[in-house]
Amino acid sequence: MGIRFGLLGPLRMERDGQALPVAGPKVRTLPAVLLTAPGEAVRVDALVDLLWDGAPPRTTLASLHNHVNRLRTALGPDGARLRSVPNGYLLAVEPDELDLHLDAAQAIYAEEGVEEGLAMVLLVRALSFLKDGRLGEGLAAARGSVELFRRAEGRDNPVALCTLARLHLATGDAALAEPVFRRYAEVFRRELPSVVPTTLTGLGASLAALGREQEALEALAEALSTAEALGDRSAAAVALHTTATVHACSGRTDAARDCWTRALALARRAGLAKVTDDSLDGLESLAAS
Repeated sequence: MGIRFGLLGPLRMERDGQALPVAGPKVRTLPAVLLTAPGEAVRVDALVDLLWDGAPPRTTLASLHNHVNRLRTALGPDGARLRSVPNGYLLAVEPDELDLHLDAAQAIYAEEGVEEGLAMVLLVRALSFLKDGRLGEGLAAARGSVELFRRAEGRDNPVALCTLARLHLATGDAALAEPVFRRYAEVFRRELPSVVPTTLTGLGASLAALGREQEALEALAEALSTAEALGDRSAAAVALHTTATVHACSGRTDAARDCWTRALALARRAGLAKVTDDSLDGLESLAAS
């Protein structure tokens, strides 16, 4: 029979019909979150927010790493399925090993009125749509997630709101995105430093789109320095690529070339295909001009 995962009802992890021992609420929540996106990376910031409900401990990353190791131990010979990827984790699952995928999850949570579960599914969908460039569908999913989290938790969910802001920015509505990124950059500086670089990069891109270049460069410089302090290559690469784009749009070719060259090196090391391709395109455009 092998290993099986279940999200219908309480979380289940079984091997050959026998339940796997998973102790502690955080260790049980971790696979539940990962299984909403089977075989896909879930970012550390999303995991932290969902595991600690927006109030993470001071030792957030160490605590998360501890929970990941405990889950790997519980998975036994299948522990290698829980993989570390740049800035996140994924749980490799075959289609016949999981009793619930996103379509079914959304239908079941909607039918049963489980608003927090439905909000989480819609958030995962919104992130997936953003990655695939399906922006209209992403906006609809993110708006639904924001509203459902608000109703279920009685407060705004920062990750859902920032995802919505990223989609607004991608569709050209920087005026809606900018105040959200600005607000949560302040919140995350105090409560969740690991997502500050991504939030500040969104703020910088929004400010640049609004013609506020100096403010944009200041936000992007802080995004880069924070990412470097955290050792987050992926976030640093994205910040550098965004900075290069701002410089290039203002005709500062030397500064743009330097940023794209650095972004390219980091993106290759972090395995970021899109940032790698976009940085190469940027360098080629400078060479051709």
